[in-house]
Amino acid sequence: MDRKNNKILNSIQVLRGVAALSVVLYHYGFHLVPAGGDQSNRLFSWGGIGVDLFFVISGFIMIIVTHHKEPGFITSTKFIINRLSRILPTYYVILFLTFLMGGAMSTFHYEEKTLNLISALTFTPYIHETAPMYIPI
Repeated sequence: MDRKNNKILNSIQVLRGVAALSVVLYHYGFHLVPAGGDQSNRLFSWGGIGVDLFFVISGFIMIIVTHHKEPGFITSTKFIINRLSRILPTYYVILFLTFLMGGAMSTFHYEEKTLNLISALTFTPYIHETAPMYIPI
């Protein structure tokens, strides 16, 4: 990739970071409004669009990174294995830390938290109405 394309890709990565941060701030905003308060004028109420923006940018980056590779099953399988081996270790460490911190910082409901953990470990949906606007992907 030449210098110009690399600079453009870095700019897009920054935009992807802004999108991810907007989602975090959107969810954090729920803690700034008193329970039962008006959610319509929350700070960062626009942050939900960060999810869409993040996925669109991620898809674009995937195409840019892989467009020169030979199409096929073996190439795709190698790409997926490399991607998962890079992402999953961090994902599982953060998942377990979150699980442990959730138990240490609140009333720990073993059944509910364990079901959430199993769901997250296996990438299967477990919809529980504790988080507003939570729909697993």
